[in-house]
Amino acid sequence: MVQWTNKSTIPAYIFIPRKPIPCGQEYHTIADVDSNIIFGFEIVDKVKKLYDDQYRLKMTALCVRMTESTKLHGSRRIVYCDSAFASLDAMEALRDKGLYSIMMVKKKNYWPKGIAGQELLEELKDQPIGFYTGRLGTINGKYKFVFAGLNAKFA
Repeated sequence: MVQWTNKSTIPAYIFIPRKPIPCGQEYHTIADVDSNIIFGFEIVDKVKKLYDDQYRLKMTALCVRMTESTKLHGSRRIVYCDSAFASLDAMEALRDKGLYSIMMVKKKNYWPKGIAGQELLEELKDQPIGFYTGRLGTINGKYKFVFAGLNAKFA
């Protein structure tokens, strides 16, 4: 989020109360994890339609758009995504474009569709912090491996 106090002079002004700087212009970014260099970004625009009709979820369209604009398609690289982008739909779309993905899921109110989240939580309940487990499954005939790890104790 880039701070901006005069909303009449900024395109795509946005207010997000949960952000440390709630008023301004928000960006989606793609960066290299080894060098910490941002090599692609786009302004968050509520009416973005490019690719949105082709994919079921807006975040899937965003993942495909960001990796295409940075010439990653077909590179067989691993794309790490934070919890806002975590969906099996996005993982499959990136795989179809020649990319692998690792996505963090923060358990709040729900798990991404197709993930047996409650089963994973039950297995983690009595484990120490740092323990992880995984499940192999198929979605649309393609193998997926879902890992779950414990980074804090929960009741």
